[in-house]
Amino acid sequence: MLTVVDLFCGAGGLSAGFAKANFTVSENSSHKFQLVYGVDKDKDAIKSFRKHHFAHLSTEQAAIVAPEADIATITGDSIRAAISPLQEVDVVIGGPSCQGLSAAGLRNPQDPRNQMLRAFIRIVGELEPKWFVLENVPGLTHANNRELLAAIFEEFEQIGGGKYRVAGDVLLAADYGVPQLRYRLFVIGTRLEDVPIRFPPETHVSPTETRPLFKEKSYVTVRQAIGDLSALQPKVLEKNAVPKPEANGTTLIHNHYCIGLTDLNQSRIANIQQGADWREMQIGLLPERYFATRASDQKGAYGRLDWDWCAYTVTSGVCNVTAGPFTHPEKDRSLSVREAARLQTFDDDHVFVGSVSSQYRQVGNAVPVRLAQAVAEAILYCHFKPNEASGWGKAGRISTKLLCDSLQGHQEMPTMTPRQLNPYASRYDHRDSQKKNSKTITKKKTFASVWDANMRRPDPYPKDTAVLRSLSNEPGNYRTTKRARAIVEFIDGVDKSIIIANANVSAKSIKKWVDGYFQDGIDGWRAYHSTTRQIAGDDGVLRKKLSAAIKKVRRVVVASSAKKNTHKRHYMNKYLRGLKERFSTLTIYQVIQHVEELVGYGIGTVYIGDLLAIYDVVLQHYDAIPHRKLQ
Repeated sequence: MLTVVDLFCGAGGLSAGFAKANFTVSENSSHKFQLVYGVDKDKDAIKSFRKHHFAHLSTEQAAIVAPEADIATITGDSIRAAISPLQEVDVVIGGPSCQGLSAAGLRNPQDPRNQMLRAFIRIVGELEPKWFVLENVPGLTHANNRELLAAIFEEFEQIGGGKYRVAGDVLLAADYGVPQLRYRLFVIGTRLEDVPIRFPPETHVSPTETRPLFKEKSYVTVRQAIGDLSALQPKVLEKNAVPKPEANGTTLIHNHYCIGLTDLNQSRIANIQQGADWREMQIGLLPERYFATRASDQKGAYGRLDWDWCAYTVTSGVCNVTAGPFTHPEKDRSLSVREAARLQTFDDDHVFVGSVSSQYRQVGNAVPVRLAQAVAEAILYCHFKPNEASGWGKAGRISTKLLCDSLQGHQEMPTMTPRQLNPYASRYDHRDSQKKNSKTITKKKTFASVWDANMRRPDPYPKDTAVLRSLSNEPGNYRTTKRARAIVEFIDGVDKSIIIANANVSAKSIKKWVDGYFQDGIDGWRAYHSTTRQIAGDDGVLRKKLSAAIKKVRRVVVASSAKKNTHKRHYMNKYLRGLKERFSTLTIYQVIQHVEELVGYGIGTVYIGDLLAIYDVVLQHYDAIPHRKLQ
């Protein structure tokens, strides 16, 4: 057996995958892993970890080999002292906190939480295991974080004077039998000579896949994962309640309970079909914040899972239907803790402790067990059969050289997280609104790129540029500040290479921002949706009406707060409230579809408040009646 130390172990998903891993040598012989230590500062998660992985030990012994502690206080010597000074550590695994690197964390390389990655490197250097596995979010490969990832690779390779070889790749959990479209980054290193680093080959594929080898190994569906639990109504509990396991019939189903929904949220999800999300909700039921949201934002919020397709990424907010596609496929409720754990491929005997909200968090923060098992078995193969393994599976796509070449603009990074589309989406009515009639919907007009031009044009919108200068120095608004600063730097004549380095994104992204701004000023600098010029075309009257309506709907109502003596922004001014009431029974999809049919142009991912204002103007301009009402 190879001994394993799990840093940032959480409730033990990564460890569970390694514990399940098995490399068979013969009928009576196989190689496995032995978990000897785990650490996490979450008191509930470490209790769940001990309960599953160290149940054979006394409470006192389990607390020694699975302490509740901050990783900053842990050293290689303290780990050796806990397990045995003479016992060698073969493998170090771990998934440091990654909120600062995820899309939700704005992919900010300066986020202090990312220092946990440094702590992982430190302990690997102190223990010098034969192997290490670092698991993290794929956002670490994003342009914003690539410099940080390159530094991490370099630091790993410098341990012990260059003992380690390192490779990385982003894997899709669904490819390995997990009923979830969840991408994860794995960085694997070894100090063993003449031993390859290989990543496991896919065992499952999308049902649209035509390769004969996988004909009977389609992705595991939500129905296959949790369908048998539908007949067992989960108990509804308060989020801070600390439940006890209950028997359902003769079978003990641990953690099968959920947090109740408000009457309003139940009304909101009632009309949402499988595979759909908030854009199929009646406009009259939309939360106010959504009117300041683009139609492409909040992806999956209020989303209902599809029985015949995979789930999407299970997060720590899986108990909250407003936060993602976490609504049960047919029941108007959130997933239970056990259903979420099934989607993460935890066995039913892996029990979670603590409050209900804590258990959801533990499940959402875990690595899918089957995905971890696939990576673990790849390491066993490479370790014990290096010659055979050298041509097996696949090499990691990410290396120090690739990262450095990418940062210097010498090589493009491969696409790490290709979008996975639901092949059954067309059977749902809400998708009809996404279909564009090629005869009536015009493609966006081409625009001579200012970014690509040899000579820079004068600033066409000085007043708008003043606004961008202010935004470029606005603290706490990472995305907006970065985009505004890049445009201002271009206007000021800053060298393109410096602009790209400062923004830490691709030149392609900056080109969209700059060209959008030079084409339509503050109305086009985000380059997210069609501008009033594009929607109205050569119709100057319509364009003026659209601009006036959009300004009107964006008028912010400011009210004093007696409690904090501050100001609170309200997006729902009188005009917008009237539009919400007027179009209350329609959906976002229906409005977009009808606007595009009337103007003959794709309006893109417009803000919802703007969308309703545009719809109001277009209906009057073309003397049309509103879209059909919901049945």
